[in-house]
Amino acid sequence: MKTEFEKMRSQELYDFSDEEIEKSLIHAKKTCARLQTMTIFDDDYQEVLSDLIPGVPASVRLYVTHYPLIYWQMSWATTHKDQPASTHVFVAVCIFFLAIGIAYASLKLYDEPAREWLKQKLFSKKVV
Repeated sequence: MKTEFEKMRSQELYDFSDEEIEKSLIHAKKTCARLQTMTIFDDDYQEVLSDLIPGVPASVRLYVTHYPLIYWQMSWATTHKDQPASTHVFVAVCIFFLAIGIAYASLKLYDEPAREWLKQKLFSKKVV
């Protein structure tokens, strides 16, 4: 019996009759309908988006920050070809965790404070 990944690779149609998959699709449909009635400035927008796509806040930063680190790792691997494979694996794993740390730090130290500041500046009700 093929796994779902093997079915996808061989371009076979996916079987959506599984009860768990049906529940997941219904949940996604309801969440998407809820997102259509919201703006990005709603307080629970990020929570609803995270419910639909878990890990969104950190994953965006990880996507942005990992490229320089991958080039750094590839450069290191190219210049240290004589090192044992275990060293290469160790460096790759360390850079992986470094990328996650940088993404999380940029979320907490830059993105969330900047978003809050912009929200206050742009959308605060001014009393005249």
